[in-house]
Amino acid sequence: MSLCLSCGLCCDGTMFREVPVTAAEAKALGRRALFNRTKTRMKQPCRALSERCCQVYEDRPAKCREFNCLVLQRLQRGEVTEAEAHESIEDVLRRRARVAELMELPDDPVTAVERARALVAKGKASSTLRDAAERLERALLLMKADADMFG
Repeated sequence: MSLCLSCGLCCDGTMFREVPVTAAEAKALGRRALFNRTKTRMKQPCRALSERCCQVYEDRPAKCREFNCLVLQRLQRGEVTEAEAHESIEDVLRRRARVAELMELPDDPVTAVERARALVAKGKASSTLRDAAERLERALLLMKADADMFG
């Protein structure tokens, strides 16, 4: 759990934009989460995330319960040490901070990443921003176990 508490990338909007939820999960979470119009997806960043800690841990959606990033899986299997796992997370956080710096949003890295992704997709990013964003995306891919699970 300490690894997850030092990360939060799966909940803060960096890794995923939305999480599928059932009607019962949406009802249980109520105003503690933000949903799409049909209440079938919980928007990220999660409103229940505070200081990288889930405030609705016992009531979190099934998809949140099921997800374990590759870094956590490798740690659990003994393939990496806890220090190596933390370094992987710090690498992603540094890359995200670089994108935020280039977007001139150092205090809001999640919004910076979202905007950078949009610029890259439209072909309107500078080569420096495009390179930084692509490096971040590659690092995130190394953390995602099953990106399809979130739709």
